[in-house]
Amino acid sequence: MLKYKDYDTPVEDVKLIAGLLAASGRQLEQAKTALQQKYGSIDNESGVVDFDYTLYYNNEMGNSIVRQFVTFEKLIYPGRLKQIKTETNAMEVAQSLEGLRQVNIDP
Repeated sequence: MLKYKDYDTPVEDVKLIAGLLAASGRQLEQAKTALQQKYGSIDNESGVVDFDYTLYYNNEMGNSIVRQFVTFEKLIYPGRLKQIKTETNAMEVAQSLEGLRQVNIDP
């Protein structure tokens, strides 16, 4: 158990969870492969559902966006979350098509 910065509060490692939005099932699978290469085995996955709650992502990903949540077997130190978000942003760019994101990853 590590201590967080200068506080006396002990911080335990936590479960890494990621919410994914993707333009297609193929893009979703590619994102999960990239995540597993970086963070290890996925140990739990939600079902894949249509994401039609907002039009916010449609200009980039089209009109058939899918959503899935995944968790990873390996626990992480919560202080790494900022770094992990930066890494997942790079994954989004790597999967983009003509400058448009095909996947959104929120750890």
